[in-house]
Amino acid sequence: RQWNWNLVGAGVSLVVFLGATVVQRTRKVKLEQRRRERAEGALERARQLLEQTFDRNPDAMLIVEGGTRIVRDANAAMRALLGSTPESLLGRALDDLREHVEPGALAPLVDALAAADTLEAAPLRIRRADGGMRDCLVSADRFVVDDVPHVFALVRDITDQLAADAEMRRGYEALAAELAASREALADARAGQVRAEHSMQEYT
Repeated sequence: RQWNWNLVGAGVSLVVFLGATVVQRTRKVKLEQRRRERAEGALERARQLLEQTFDRNPDAMLIVEGGTRIVRDANAAMRALLGSTPESLLGRALDDLREHVEPGALAPLVDALAAADTLEAAPLRIRRADGGMRDCLVSADRFVVDDVPHVFALVRDITDQLAADAEMRRGYEALAAELAASREALADARAGQVRAEHSMQEYT
């Protein structure tokens, strides 16, 4: 009889212990769940704030996927600068935006960014959808999203400033001429490389 009572007592103690353990673990799970929900809420609010800050920034901004050069996002100021809609801009490769940028004009900027991982105030002429030309300065930096390289570009329209400041206009034109010469030299170097590879193939 004593052994039976001891067994019952041990069983009751075990049940109480297991119950307390379950209750404690349930509390921990609920606490972790509340913490996770708060963290997810904070992350979502931060994401919304970032999107609003990006879209409402008065400077024209563009996000381009590094490898494909596809435009992934453009804020309202960028769309206003180009006079375009999101449908006509997003999802297109930079090389296909010939209605806005002259063919080959982006190559020196891309090469400069690849060499230094950053681009500071490079001149670029942009054509609006209505045909008007705008003189701009482009700055860009690299960043990574989900292991995919992207480029963040900031485009500043200085057309009005150049019209009002003759010295600034001369400096801008000199910088643009230097960039054009660099583009021609790059094109000549690439053509020479193609000729050399062709000669090597003929020799082989």
